[in-house]
Amino acid sequence: MGKKLIYIINKSDLVDKNKLRENPELAHIYPYIFFSANFRQGARDLRNKIKIEAKKIIKQGLGFEKIINVAVIGYPNTGKSSLI
Repeated sequence: MGKKLIYIINKSDLVDKNKLRENPELAHIYPYIFFSANFRQGARDLRNKIKIEAKKIIKQGLGFEKIINVAVIGYPNTGKSSLI
């Protein structure tokens, strides 16, 4: 539907990130950000990625009056509120 997605891998403090990066399934969900609400890791990376993608959308003329909407979706109890 033309929406830009940024995948958040939450609770990243519970896994080995280097091993996870080697997983071939992860190549299909680019761009992604590792995030941990417990240790406050990844928030800056996510904020920067949103800014970069927003600038691309505005530059392409796809943003309506430079308004960018961000939605956080996911299964119940996966850390959406903690992310926000």
